[in-house]
Amino acid sequence: MTLALAGLIAGLATAGLDQPVALLCMKHPSLSWLILGGPFGAMAGVSLFTYRVLRGFKGFLNAILLVALSSCTFFISHHLAVYVELALKKPFDMGQFPSNSPISMFTGGFVGGLLLLGGAFLLVYPRSGFVTGMTTVKGLFASVFCGILGIAGWALGPYLGIHVWSLLDTLSLTPSTETFQNMLRSDISREYSLFVVWQTCTALLLGFILQTAQSQARLGSD
Repeated sequence: MTLALAGLIAGLATAGLDQPVALLCMKHPSLSWLILGGPFGAMAGVSLFTYRVLRGFKGFLNAILLVALSSCTFFISHHLAVYVELALKKPFDMGQFPSNSPISMFTGGFVGGLLLLGGAFLLVYPRSGFVTGMTTVKGLFASVFCGILGIAGWALGPYLGIHVWSLLDTLSLTPSTETFQNMLRSDISREYSLFVVWQTCTALLLGFILQTAQSQARLGSD
């Protein structure tokens, strides 16, 4: 549950950073996606280090690596979803924000889950190995669930995403020129909902995976 709360905070932080980072990185748009991937890894790393899942100086370094892993995963999954979307449709104007297909959202969510969950597991249990510590079937099942989260998070934009935007607007974290009507005509609310839903549920899933592995390790030692 602590990781789920960390994921929720990270999702809100990612949504809050979306527009400022986009303006900051207008000349280097790819950099923005690396920055936006940082909050999840940072919050997960702090949680794991605080509860001594990651310990000592090595654990501190692994927490930093988790931030790098999260940033790279965000970058890869986002660009992969864009490429899939371009393959499914005619090339679109970069000034437009068409609603993405479930296939592209599933692809981004699935690959993101596979990289993030597998990488985080190996950082916490480096000697276990992905196959021995968490079987391939479990890893694929968790990644498929992350893909479904990608679809669900995007679809909930008109419902959950609007409330996230309203919260950020109240905190003055949205552009002053962006009105409620403009937001409805774009996919901003869908992006915000995706950040919150995917990161919260994926963090919860990571907690279950690590807890299961820890329980198995204790049983093995007994």
